[in-house]
Amino acid sequence: MGKNRRKAIVCFNCKVKLKQDHNYCPNCGQENHDKRASISVLANDFVNDYVGFDNKLFRSLKPLLFNPGKITAEYLDGKRKHFIRPIRMFLFLSFIYYGLSLFLFSDSSTNLAVNDGASTSINGREFNVEYLNEAYKEHINLVVFIFTPLMAWFVMLIYRTEKRKYYVDFFVYTLHFLSFLFILGIIHETLSWAFGNGDVKFDISNYILLAIEIIFIIYIIAYSILSLKRVFQKKNNILLFLLVLTMSIIGLAIGFIAFISLLLLGWYLGFIG
Repeated sequence: MGKNRRKAIVCFNCKVKLKQDHNYCPNCGQENHDKRASISVLANDFVNDYVGFDNKLFRSLKPLLFNPGKITAEYLDGKRKHFIRPIRMFLFLSFIYYGLSLFLFSDSSTNLAVNDGASTSINGREFNVEYLNEAYKEHINLVVFIFTPLMAWFVMLIYRTEKRKYYVDFFVYTLHFLSFLFILGIIHETLSWAFGNGDVKFDISNYILLAIEIIFIIYIIAYSILSLKRVFQKKNNILLFLLVLTMSIIGLAIGFIAFISLLLLGWYLGFIG
């Protein structure tokens, strides 16, 4: 039995004229059905969107963490319904990471800002170096967002093939890789808080954190090499990875220096107090 639709002659979304037999708009794909505002409609839309997002997110996390390159390769090969979209995953995980960092370490950040010994004088004006540190922490997410398309360009420069030759292919890889780093960052921030600033305190906590960081670094390097090999399938993969890593570090360092320079210039000109 067909659905009883309240059809319109014009699409509610894009205003394209519709025919009587159009169940969906031929231009934008929206359903030709007048869902008048009601609590049930709002609740249904919310549940569908949330559950769909939630399911795709959790289906994506396991392969993203433990199966290097799987999501990227399948997405670029056209299998895009099962996993969450790359840009959505990137934005969501970055929001969680920066929000968690701000929440867990807000008190320690405040304490760092009060440091009489970290001030210096430039042309008669007092400048506290910790202000620079705090400003960078507040805007590091902006630096990462700007660096993301640059890193994709670095990967494309080294890993371009006949099959993977468009910039969007490398941008998708970069979004997935940075999403992977955000997940590790969330885990690392939580463990750092637990062993350093939370209720759990051990004399060996610093050694535990150091061991965790070493494991993370090794895992990130291995993950990078395997994911690049799986997605782009190029020979001399380790050498090519080292080239991308070197270029990325240089690019990030240049971005960091440029950002700090802009902050100093803003302070010198009086735009930053």
